[in-house]
Amino acid sequence: MNRQFVGIIVMVVMISLSGCAAPPVVDNSKEEALLNQIVELQTKQEQELCEVKALTETQGQQYRLLSAALDTILQATEEHRKSFQEIRNAVAQTNKRLMPAARTDGRWESSSAPVTTKKVIGGVALIHLAQPDVSLLARVDTGAETASLDARNIEQFERDGEDWVKFDIPDVKNKRMVSTEHKLSRKVKILQSTNESSDRRLVVELPVEIAGISQVAEFTLADREHLTYPVLIGRNILKDMMVVDVALPVPKFP
Repeated sequence: MNRQFVGIIVMVVMISLSGCAAPPVVDNSKEEALLNQIVELQTKQEQELCEVKALTETQGQQYRLLSAALDTILQATEEHRKSFQEIRNAVAQTNKRLMPAARTDGRWESSSAPVTTKKVIGGVALIHLAQPDVSLLARVDTGAETASLDARNIEQFERDGEDWVKFDIPDVKNKRMVSTEHKLSRKVKILQSTNESSDRRLVVELPVEIAGISQVAEFTLADREHLTYPVLIGRNILKDMMVVDVALPVPKFP
């Protein structure tokens, strides 16, 4: 009887001890590390998105500023174009009113009204020299005081006690050289901008026609073979009779 009781007590104690045993320990360190990495990645992505958003807003603002500036420039350009076109139209209408009327016999009748308008020529103009009979393209330079002519084989000589000049003019249209002789008007000193040296050039008076206006003007004689145009038109020819519109096309030989 005692042995049975003792056995029962032993069994009860063992069962109690087994119920009080500690649960197995679970290692969650890897899961926590992975979770931390995910959180850091999300935080970094949020920061990058904020930076991209700020950059996009800055670029958008710059684009709007550039677009507004471009619109202003285009508007000003269009206004200038309209104003210039109005001036050209006004000049054309004035020239039309002042143009001499044609007679029934086909001749032109001179108008008694004085011509007060200026002729409009381009940055490159077609001129005609009556002596010799040759047409040339000329560059118009409002900064030059005196016109210049491409002259080759320049020879100075004396005739009837006066100084004369003989030279050749390249006739580009007909691909030939035209010889001519003219009385020497004067000599001018030209300062060379490259080496600060001076060069004395001969000056002659030639009858020239440009934009329908005929006059006698001075030309300095110089070898312009290395330049694009054989003639340079200066202020002595333009005077108060012509204005320059560089937007006009280069004229062609008739």
